[in-house]
Amino acid sequence: MKRRMLIFFVAIIVGMLVLVIRAYDLQIVRGAEYRIQVQNMFKKLVSIPAPRGEIYDRNGKKLAWNVRKLRLSASPGFNWKRLEALLKRCPGIDAENITKQLRNGDSVELSLPPSVETRLWSIRGLRVEVTFRRFYRGEAFGHLVGYVNREGKGIAGVEKYYDDLLAGFDGLLMIRAHDGQLIDSIPPIPGEPLRLTIDADLQEYVYNLIKEERKPGAAIVMNPKTGEVYALVSYPGYDSNALSMGVDEAKWRLMSADPRGRFINRAISAAYPPGSAIKPLVLLAALYYNDKETRELVIDCKGRYDLKDEEGNLLYSFSDWYPLGHGETDYIKAMAVSCNVFFYKLGMEIGINAIREMASFVKLDGLTGIDLPGEKEGVIPDPYWKRVHVGEPWYIGDTLLTAIGQGYARLTPLELICFYNLIATHGEFYEPHVAFRENVKPKFVLEFGPVYDDIVRSLVQVTTREGKTPKEHGTAYEIFKDFPLTVAGKTGTAEVWGGRAPHSWFVGFAPAEDPQVSVLVFVENGGYGSQTAAPIARKILARFFKIPETEDEE
Repeated sequence: MKRRMLIFFVAIIVGMLVLVIRAYDLQIVRGAEYRIQVQNMFKKLVSIPAPRGEIYDRNGKKLAWNVRKLRLSASPGFNWKRLEALLKRCPGIDAENITKQLRNGDSVELSLPPSVETRLWSIRGLRVEVTFRRFYRGEAFGHLVGYVNREGKGIAGVEKYYDDLLAGFDGLLMIRAHDGQLIDSIPPIPGEPLRLTIDADLQEYVYNLIKEERKPGAAIVMNPKTGEVYALVSYPGYDSNALSMGVDEAKWRLMSADPRGRFINRAISAAYPPGSAIKPLVLLAALYYNDKETRELVIDCKGRYDLKDEEGNLLYSFSDWYPLGHGETDYIKAMAVSCNVFFYKLGMEIGINAIREMASFVKLDGLTGIDLPGEKEGVIPDPYWKRVHVGEPWYIGDTLLTAIGQGYARLTPLELICFYNLIATHGEFYEPHVAFRENVKPKFVLEFGPVYDDIVRSLVQVTTREGKTPKEHGTAYEIFKDFPLTVAGKTGTAEVWGGRAPHSWFVGFAPAEDPQVSVLVFVENGGYGSQTAAPIARKILARFFKIPETEDEE
């Protein structure tokens, strides 16, 4: 029995000695080696956002770009002493102030060298986020370029339309948790840069011209032979920088409540009665469907058009904008002086179905396909449309009003300028675009023969026909009479309800013989097209062609 007890105690003592020796080996002899192995087992994966592709104008000027930042925040009791010691290695960094802000619960944005940056992730209680602050050129580009949200996703404009291209792919860092040592990495793939057809200086110049009117409006400058957009303006605009940073609810409500509709892109997302700017469509339909009769048609305009029934009873009198009348008028003079009475007559002669069909041919009131989100369709009405949308039959008066761009007719500025581009190119329709494209070809071609020459000739008369009174001279003659290039264009004055001033339009292209640029100006409740929109259009064309203007005109 004593022998067994002895063996038992010896076994216990030997076992304890083995454990002590093993512990000594693990903790003292090889402790450092195993400690490193254990520490290496704890790794941290950190997502690194990809820098978003920058956006440039046609000349390489930045419209949207990034600034890389680190955003630091901390939980209570974080190891601020270690952070302060780390930051003191970086010149120009106020380490004590940064740690003080973090200890007070604030977040901090800063830039650090990569060697210091990776060690931040090992500091207990410190939250580190890599961010890219997106910056934008200014208010003139708000509707065009758009903005991104705090997560970097495109919300409006080019930023939204080309979001997949601009976004890129995030990367990963594998870091040792205890000391921030980089173990491995998958670098982020930056987003693709995007070059626009926009001329930044021209965009800002046009925006300021519209802004000077202190009324909502839009303007578009394009190359009719390629569909390139040189400027696309909607006023009022907004500052993309403020929205990309995030605005508080009170400021957002204030901006959203702006009665001028700050977030409406009037160039592509709002439709208005085009007024007399639609008359080239009516003339195109008349020359196409009723060529001989249209060319021979001459009326004696006395300032009104009397609509009568089959028995000759007066139903209604439709007034011309010039109550004294334009006298003897053919289609060339009618376009030049914008004779409503002639176009009432022309609308009656060809009928609403011909106007509607021609609008379909030229894709006037359909989506143009521009590479921007939020494009809306206008409408050139007909009996079917009115029955469906208004629930009423079509009247002859509806045809007369449509023929002068009033009544139910509504078009977006982009739709209207694309139609004028088709006239400028004699039937070639190029899809409008704001991002550069290779090997641009027309989307479709409409062969109407010499009809286009007739339309252009009549539009040239709008800016060049001289007369002593509004009875004879072109509606934009006073504006363009000394302009060194021949401009083909049309003014428009669209009446609106509620006693407000009419909308002001001008659409045209230059030089008329070989169009290099088209321009549209729209000012909401801006008054006569010849008084508001046309002078702005002249300034835009002068700027584009680098034509010096006198001080009075500037």
